[in-house]
Amino acid sequence: MQVVNLADESWDDIGEYHNPIPKGWAIIYLLTMVWGMWYFVAGYPVNSYSQIGEYNEDVIAHNKKFEQEYASITGDRLIEMGESVFLAECKVCHGLSADGIDGKAANLNVRIEANTVKNVIINGSDNSLLGTQITNART
Repeated sequence: MQVVNLADESWDDIGEYHNPIPKGWAIIYLLTMVWGMWYFVAGYPVNSYSQIGEYNEDVIAHNKKFEQEYASITGDRLIEMGESVFLAECKVCHGLSADGIDGKAANLNVRIEANTVKNVIINGSDNSLLGTQITNART
C-alpha cells in the first residue's frame, strides 16, 4: 500500500503531492542560471558583428552619400523634394490642398503667428491645433 502525501493547501479541491523536483530539471535550471550570468558578464559579443552595428554603418554611409549628392540643391529640385515629402507624410492628415480637412488638422495655408508659437514653446500645447492655443487660453 502506497502512502499519499498531499500538501496542506488545496485549490479548487485539487490536491498537490509532495514530490521532489526531478534531478534533471534542477540541473538544467542551475546550468541555465550559470550560463545566463556568464553570457551577461563575458559572453555577449561586444566587439564582434551585430545587426545594429551594420545598420548604423549603412546609415552613416548613406548619409554621406546623400549630403554629397544634395549639398548644393536649390530651386525647383528642392521644391519637388518638399512636395514629395508632403505627399508621402503630411497629406493624410492635412489633405492634398493642406487645408486641414475641415479643421481635423492645422491649415497649413495660413501663416501661424509668432506669438502663438512662442506661447506653445513657453506654456506647452493644450493638445489643440497649433494656431488656436492663444485663443483658447484667452477664453
